Amino acid sequence: MVYIVDAGATVWRRGDRRKALSTWGGMGLFVLVSSSFSVVEIWRIVDWPLAVSPWFLCMVLAMAADLGQEAVRAEKTARALRESEEQVMLAVEATHLGVWGMTPPSERIQGTAEWMNQSGFAAGEEVSLGRMLERVHPDDREKVRQALQRLREEGLECNLEYRVLLADGAQRWVATWGRRRADARGKSVRVFGMAADITERKRLDLEIAEQRNELSHLSRVATVSELSGSLAHELSQPLAIILTNAQAAQRMLAREPSDLDEVRAILADIAGQVQRGSGAIRRLRSLLKPGETRSLPLDLNELVEEVLLFTRNERILLGVTTRRELAANPPPVLGDRIQLQQVIINIILNGLDAMAANPPADRQLTVATSFSAGAVRISVSDNGCGLPPDAEQIFQPFFSTKPSGLGLGLSISRSIVQAHQGRLWAEARTAPEGPSEGGMPAGATIHLELPAAAEGS
Repeated sequence: MVYIVDAGATVWRRGDRRKALSTWGGMGLFVLVSSSFSVVEIWRIVDWPLAVSPWFLCMVLAMAADLGQEAVRAEKTARALRESEEQVMLAVEATHLGVWGMTPPSERIQGTAEWMNQSGFAAGEEVSLGRMLERVHPDDREKVRQALQRLREEGLECNLEYRVLLADGAQRWVATWGRRRADARGKSVRVFGMAADITERKRLDLEIAEQRNELSHLSRVATVSELSGSLAHELSQPLAIILTNAQAAQRMLAREPSDLDEVRAILADIAGQVQRGSGAIRRLRSLLKPGETRSLPLDLNELVEEVLLFTRNERILLGVTTRRELAANPPPVLGDRIQLQQVIINIILNGLDAMAANPPADRQLTVATSFSAGAVRISVSDNGCGLPPDAEQIFQPFFSTKPSGLGLGLSISRSIVQAHQGRLWAEARTAPEGPSEGGMPAGATIHLELPAAAEGS
């Protein structure tokens, strides 16, 4: 009876109520019939031999049929699971992924042969969490430890990249993904995950970054050649003032008595012009200097002012009117100062070239900054010749509207911006008053958008 009640209740909870009723009904019927016959025989209502065995045998057969069906179903399920597991392992092996797992509170890690190899262990070697962390590079060890702790205790999914130190002194990059299986109370039952060797990908990323830096440097050299006239003026003007002031100071010192106050003022002016000239040289050296990309918090308003100082004489020679529409206190962005300066200089020089055919009074450049939704944007607008029908063309390598242009400036600029996790795109400028006098088009706007830096970064 206990078996019947328990079996029926189990099947009922599993949701198969029809089977539960047939289990209860079939077995209960034989128990009821055998009990009834026993009673009437004991009370001698009928004069038959007392025989419960045939009815009990029927009940056993009913139980056997039910158990047999469950056994067949379990075997089919086990076979399907084995096939599924073989297919999964085949896929894992084909992709060279390592599988690892850990059952809290034990810190013993079980892993496939691929994972053992990735982590620098021999096949069949016993691995604990502590031993695994010892193989992690010291600079990444705390990051990995905290991620695994949060995975075990809070169930936060683990997704990180770290370096592994091998026995021969070499290092390997590994990417791992992990998750937790918990019971109804939220307690960890199993922690498991997968890992991949990404050493080759990291090496290629490094090569691409080096090539991008070299290409960026060559582009800056080409940009400086375009600014050569402006830079010559930037240096020749303070040198001429210094010479004039020095000659005036010599004449004053030759007088009797000498006007020392006037000489001091001249020397102060000379010092100021020297600082001006040295500042121009320093800016030029910073643009020409090659080096690795360094991401630091930058104020885009400050960056815009620096670039406008770079291109001041170019704008003056063309008679361009420059408007600044800078947002108040935009959040900083993470980036390389020199490379982002290069991008903005390139955008401004393209805008100046686009307005070269305009009448001098119809050359206006607007530089604006804004921020919203976690991003900071620089927009450079001109009222020049506009964009081709497909605005994306201007970012294609070797596409140029200038007779002597190589068509690499904006292509390199976009690759720099994408490396900073940002966007660079162009839009046709729309002016409410329509085209300017003389039938000139409204021009174009180039947008540079970068993600705002997180607090504390």
